[in-house]
Amino acid sequence: MKVLMISGTYNRQSRTWLLLDEARKYCDTYDIQTEIVELCDYAITVGQKDTSHDISELVEKINQSEAVIFSTPNYQGSISGLLKVAIDHIPERGLKNKAVGLISVSGGIGNISQPLSHLRDIVSSLEGLAVATNIACYSEDFMRDEEGKNIISNDKILARLQDMVEELYRHTK
Repeated sequence: MKVLMISGTYNRQSRTWLLLDEARKYCDTYDIQTEIVELCDYAITVGQKDTSHDISELVEKINQSEAVIFSTPNYQGSISGLLKVAIDHIPERGLKNKAVGLISVSGGIGNISQPLSHLRDIVSSLEGLAVATNIACYSEDFMRDEEGKNIISNDKILARLQDMVEELYRHTK
């Protein structure tokens, strides 16, 4: 089984990416193959006629995976523009019957789940199956270690990540 993890942040090593990295560790316990795609490394343009190598590669990676996890920062109460533009290039029914996990990270406590609602609608329109356990968290769920790196400090977030991976696993068996 393969899970494609798509990071919709412009900031490498952000909390958005950290959650995907933690989910990857849980996938390892189920012997699930993973790949994290950092959209900031892709040349993605606005518009449906983008036929660049990067778009073709992204769509192919989605096609080859049994499940997908979208992780996004909360920008103005929604998903990042980077993630939205990438998703706009996924063909109709491009997530057909794929289990999809959703992660959103907010800087503050307001509207932390709004991006998840938007992603659920998008996944549904692409005929994907958003799993019931999704992750909505905010800055208080993280702290910095001695080296100044972000770490997840909320055990409930870690437990939800583990539950989400388990659901992805069950949906693809």
